Amino acid sequence: MAGMSSKSFDTPDEARTPDKTKMEVLRLSGATVARIMFQPGWKWSECIKPVAGTDSCQARHVGTIVTGRLRVVHNDGTEGEVAPGDAYVIEPGHDAWVSAMTQWWRSSSKARKPSLEVSGSKQGYSAAKRT
Repeated sequence: MAGMSSKSFDTPDEARTPDKTKMEVLRLSGATVARIMFQPGWKWSECIKPVAGTDSCQARHVGTIVTGRLRVVHNDGTEGEVAPGDAYVIEPGHDAWVSAMTQWWRSSSKARKPSLEVSGSKQGYSAAKRT
């Protein structure tokens, strides 16, 4: 089945702004895409955990980094870091934080030319404050 859908982040379907976070969400045919920027000092366990209500992030993330660096530590102790130009998959059960003093545009979202974050889970940041 051929098809294509597109939307502009200029008019997102949803915007969320938890502490030190800006997230713009688009809903496309069978996919949810987000552009996300974390400010310096952002850490999941400090900025998102209070609204998510879980001990660690339970969303799966797939994307690319445009600017900044993100450090990730999983519940089992495995850890890693992603940097500009990296593509990544981050499985559920992790904490993460901006590890460079620059804004971080993520996965598929971040920076002056934000990339897009594609999440396999519609829950992702669903508990975060909506604007």
